[in-house]
Amino acid sequence: MFSKIKAEDENSSEAPSLIHLTSFIIDILARLSRFNYPKLFLVSKYFQLLVASPELYARRSLLACTEDYLFVALYDINSCYFHHWYILSRKANGSHCLVCAPSTFPFMYYPESPVAVGSRIYVFFWD
Repeated sequence: MFSKIKAEDENSSEAPSLIHLTSFIIDILARLSRFNYPKLFLVSKYFQLLVASPELYARRSLLACTEDYLFVALYDINSCYFHHWYILSRKANGSHCLVCAPSTFPFMYYPESPVAVGSRIYVFFWD
């Protein structure tokens, strides 16, 4: 996704400054806790692309800013699909809540099985 932004930036007349700006923003976002990402996801389409980009997670890895998370997919028996992905988040007062996770696939149908391996979520299809 970052490549889309990069390609658009390279086609503009201000490409060098925009590419540096995007890299700078990625560097800042990589240092933030991922608990802030759902809020950043609401800022703009541009931030949605940045938050969902593999480059951001690669940068987090290089900076050793990785965090462990529990992802939850809620299933609705009546409609036979997972509603959405959620992340177990810690509030400022120490309690926990589920926060909607930014996702490229907001729901899945019943014959699909999500499996988390490390920091990646894979979806397997079965009949």
